[in-house]
Amino acid sequence: MTSELATNAMLHARTPFTVSLEQLVRIVLLTVEDGSPSTPEPVGARDMDTHGRGLFLVDHTSHDWGVRKGPEGTKSVWASFETRPATRQRAI
Repeated sequence: MTSELATNAMLHARTPFTVSLEQLVRIVLLTVEDGSPSTPEPVGARDMDTHGRGLFLVDHTSHDWGVRKGPEGTKSVWASFETRPATRQRAI
């Protein structure tokens, strides 16, 4: 998902961007912030299209995702992913 969101920033925002990961309670939050005010919109890619599935993939593999508008025309596209609690290993 990092690759999908970073590629969107490179291709569409065409500004410098930052990628961050944050561990929250049972959630990992991926955020890509760029300098473009335009909000990404999912598109309906056809079977043979080589582009246009990034946000579809983000939507179907993340717990949730969205866009936050920032100051001075920036935006952040974020996606959250649920984590599993660590399993306890038994001594043999």
